[in-house]
Amino acid sequence: MKKILTLIIAIITISILAGCSTYNYINSYPVNIDDLTVEYIRTNGYYEDIEYPLVFVIKDKDQLESYFNEKKDKYNMESDGEDSFSSKMYKYDSSFFESNILIALLIEEPSGSIRHEINSIKEGNNTITFGITREVPENGTTDMAQWHILISMPSHLYNNQNIDVEFN
Repeated sequence: MKKILTLIIAIITISILAGCSTYNYINSYPVNIDDLTVEYIRTNGYYEDIEYPLVFVIKDKDQLESYFNEKKDKYNMESDGEDSFSSKMYKYDSSFFESNILIALLIEEPSGSIRHEINSIKEGNNTITFGITREVPENGTTDMAQWHILISMPSHLYNNQNIDVEFN
């Protein structure tokens, strides 16, 4: 009788402990560079007290509008007409955010002539790392430049991982 009672208590204890554990979803679909849409937007605004790159994950239209309103006084979000940050916002409406997230990378360069390209993605240790190639011309300008790199990614590929940037 003691063995049966001990067995029942052990089964109940294991059931309770197993039922209370959290489930850590692991994305079985690796992020592929072909899954992304990337836009590169120059948004000048020089600030000495900011360490770049900055990373923001935007999950809905309200967050995007808040981000824009927060940054528009620091950065020229309405520069360059049709290539401005504000002119691109119409694409990121509620229907976009139903199945996508937007990752905003804010970087600074010592020259406005330097261009960028996302060329790799690595996943590991709960982090997605975007590899960025800097295209530096032989003769560049001496103006400081801040860039927003907007990365559209299907939301099913993002599970609240950390986002990192690596310059190649």
